[in-house]
Amino acid sequence: MKLALIIATTEYFDPNLAKLSAPGKDAEDLAQVLKDKNIAEFDDVKIVFNQPESIVREAIDEFFDRKKSDDMLLLYFSGHGIRDEMGALYLALKNTNLLRLRATGIKSDFIREAMDQSYSKRQILILDCCNSGAFAQGTKASVGGSIGTATAFKGNGYGRVILTASDATQFAWEGNRVIGETQNSLFTHFLIEGIKGNADKDGDGKITIDDLYEYAYEQTINKNPKQTPGKWSYSQKGELIIRQSTGVDISNPINLPDGLEDAINDARTWVREGAIHQLEKLLNQDNLNLARSARTTLEKIVIQDDSKSVSQMAQKVLDGITNEKIMKTDSVVLDQNKKHPSSPLPRADKTKPAKKILTGHRDWIKCSNCKTTQYRDSVSCVACKSVFEN
Repeated sequence: MKLALIIATTEYFDPNLAKLSAPGKDAEDLAQVLKDKNIAEFDDVKIVFNQPESIVREAIDEFFDRKKSDDMLLLYFSGHGIRDEMGALYLALKNTNLLRLRATGIKSDFIREAMDQSYSKRQILILDCCNSGAFAQGTKASVGGSIGTATAFKGNGYGRVILTASDATQFAWEGNRVIGETQNSLFTHFLIEGIKGNADKDGDGKITIDDLYEYAYEQTINKNPKQTPGKWSYSQKGELIIRQSTGVDISNPINLPDGLEDAINDARTWVREGAIHQLEKLLNQDNLNLARSARTTLEKIVIQDDSKSVSQMAQKVLDGITNEKIMKTDSVVLDQNKKHPSSPLPRADKTKPAKKILTGHRDWIKCSNCKTTQYRDSVSCVACKSVFEN
């Protein structure tokens, strides 16, 4: 079985512990993708939100107790982490008192011992917290040294993997580190996006904990070079699979890199031509789902761009595709247009109304008549030419 316990704390009785905003959203969104039957398919996901130390301690103990050796257990914590004067690491909960850490916080030793005593040989611990040596308003950390994750949770168990947002007392997230309009922490945001499919680089539908970490690590340091996620593995045997799909679902395409979408829609022809070069590079990289998104975007440009040179340039790139896996994806470009890029496309057929079917992706819909995936702003289907109802 695949089981998860998600712990998040945003509010603290101790005024010296800054209130946080992201953990609540982190817990909700991570739980959603883990238990989604179309995504990670975890058998059980429990959330412990803004609870005192005694409740959280019991939840952790119960989570690791009486489990089978092949059960995969994922424990996630988002909130403040605190080091005492001896360097011991504690997780801060709602009633944690900085002057009474041993009595009101959860020491890393307790979690390590619970993991050691569990029969499960497939354990994952994810910490999106940092040492709270000095709190800026709404942040989790100050700049400083390691919080000692490698030694704090090593133990003597088998099959254990630990991921951290940062092993140092860095600004892990909050404030202007939150991406766009998302309310997730930087690290957890990319964990969630990775589980949704972005971490599946080879497009085989399988995402391991190693795949997930590599994706989240790369994306996090690209957004904030001062934050370095960490990963430790102890006696890991075999793969820890977070998501396993029987096939690649392209009805929910991966987002294109930041800025590329703006370049595609830029009014200047030369900027759009530059975007086509970037899309061409994406076609030849390891992330098959992203390559498919690039191909679909090029097909949209062929049909919708008002510049003949841009349209023909995109078509030339499409004609040069050699990756059979990408070519097998349902095309949204008509065969006649592939053969004759300069020929006009059929006019919209107003006698064949169609509805836009939501795909779960903000920019993509499906035609109710032919099931072709395309951009949501299409007036008519790019394949069967049915006119979409308002």
